[in-house]
Amino acid sequence: MSKSILFFLTDPDLVELEWILPVMAEFKKASYHVMTLFAEPPHSTKSKIFIEIANELSDEVQSLDDFEVVPTSVLKKVRQLRNRRFPLSKTDSFYFGNAGRLLGVEKQRKRWLQHSLGKWLRRQSPMGIFLSHRKRSPQLSFQLWEFVLDVAQQQKIPIIGFPPAANVDFLKKNYLMPYDLTLVTSKAQADFLRPQAPNPVTAIGAPQLDPTWIEFLKNAYESKYPNHPAIPQDREIILVVLKNDTSVVWNTIDYVETTQSLIRQLIRKDRFLILKPHPRQTLPSLKKLLAEFSEEDYRIDFAPIAYWLYHADRCVSLFSGGSVHSLALGKVSYVYWPVSEVCQQRLERGEDQELYEYIQYHPESKSYSTQFDAFAVVTTAPQLDLKPMDATPFLKHFESYYQAKGSAERLRLICESHFSKK
Repeated sequence: MSKSILFFLTDPDLVELEWILPVMAEFKKASYHVMTLFAEPPHSTKSKIFIEIANELSDEVQSLDDFEVVPTSVLKKVRQLRNRRFPLSKTDSFYFGNAGRLLGVEKQRKRWLQHSLGKWLRRQSPMGIFLSHRKRSPQLSFQLWEFVLDVAQQQKIPIIGFPPAANVDFLKKNYLMPYDLTLVTSKAQADFLRPQAPNPVTAIGAPQLDPTWIEFLKNAYESKYPNHPAIPQDREIILVVLKNDTSVVWNTIDYVETTQSLIRQLIRKDRFLILKPHPRQTLPSLKKLLAEFSEEDYRIDFAPIAYWLYHADRCVSLFSGGSVHSLALGKVSYVYWPVSEVCQQRLERGEDQELYEYIQYHPESKSYSTQFDAFAVVTTAPQLDLKPMDATPFLKHFESYYQAKGSAERLRLICESHFSKK
């Protein structure tokens, strides 16, 4: 058998898939036997094109359901409850929480998974396993992705941790799982983490932002979906990258009010909006806030940002990492993030540490800075500013920070060097 590599995808919404796909393609090009293991069977229609490409690149595709002792019908029911955003249900608690441990179900699952998954990994013998950066949950005593990590390490298979998205600014210490190799985007991130990490930390750039890969994605989408609905030819096309309603960034800023304000300011007779939801967006809430707008002025569209960057005249974004993607094609995005009074007060008092990772208040100048200032035109006032900007300084910083060109090949070579030492 040829050299094999395993990509373990743990996010039900498959956000991490966009980052890792070009890496999968690079290992495939280098004649590796590519295997993909989903934590659960992929179901997201919002990530359909990425799932299709992953299946095409993979020589073997599995999900943890294939190794489970819990009946598939029960697993489906639990996921339905979770996807409806219900509180922890009795079923969920029984099979996935501490009640499962007390009643012996967790122990049974662990024993069975250790046997079935361990047997499969021994047979496949991958050179390494890619796993996106995760953190342990104090609410759940048994998380499947942790168990896969434990089984792999028992067999001395190297674990490579990778960022779940290109715009992850830095990682907290509680994300530092016992990876054999931790991959981050920039040198600054690597320098920040090395003193805290027991194993190597390496900066490799952002493969999903490589212009060659973005062009590949655009061509793949057009090939697979040649009948994509046409867009008006006599109107300016604006790609609007939305932020999911479940994000922590809405703790101090109203989701509905902010999203409606952005759309209201963008809509004009000579414009047509392409609304690109986040993979974790709940569609009923999005459609509800759009009720006041005419569908003649917008379309909700799940095509990759890479596709629309070639067809849109401008890109406007809420506080999303999607705003960075346009720089790969030489375009600067506009980010709309109006700071509410509540948000301002909490930032001034330093009360919201999660929010502080995205936006900071500077009392001496009474101003704000955000993690996107160097990559986009950021508006923190209620009025959106679309003034023309010189793209040169943004592009220089983008190229220096993300090092996207050729990053998938660099990553493979770093991993192969690491594997050879094991």
